[in-house]
Amino acid sequence: MGWVKPLAVACISAFNEVQKFMSLKTDRCKGRLDAVGHIYADVVVEGSRGEILLRNVIVDVGASYTVLSKEVVEKVGAWPIPYTVRLELGDGRAVEADIYAVIIRLKERSAPTLAACFEGAKMVLGVRTLEDLGLRVDPTSGKLEPTRPAGSAYFYYEI
Repeated sequence: MGWVKPLAVACISAFNEVQKFMSLKTDRCKGRLDAVGHIYADVVVEGSRGEILLRNVIVDVGASYTVLSKEVVEKVGAWPIPYTVRLELGDGRAVEADIYAVIIRLKERSAPTLAACFEGAKMVLGVRTLEDLGLRVDPTSGKLEPTRPAGSAYFYYEI
């Protein structure tokens, strides 16, 4: 039982550090933990028939897939993937979505990615696409920043 006291001390120390971090976070954003707010991006979606510029698409780091409307998928000629996924939406509804392959261009980067499409879809840019592009959201600034050099699909460095 000699391990109980050191474990308790470690837990209290970790809890205190979390409290310090949260107080800094809430002070900076006047009591709201959502310091970043919504992030929007202008993206080009490309398929076999052409491309379209979509302005002010919300970047949703809680969404695995990018979601596109049926109109966009048809207009650009997205490549259908013979697969459907069940998605749980933010309002609690579950929908079956068709999956398409598209090329996304954003911030001078371009990558093939998968997009979901379902009836009544609201367009969002999901984390899978951000990963494909080598981008991430900086939680302090709310801006998209690179995770690797542009043009590289894989980046490795030794520590």
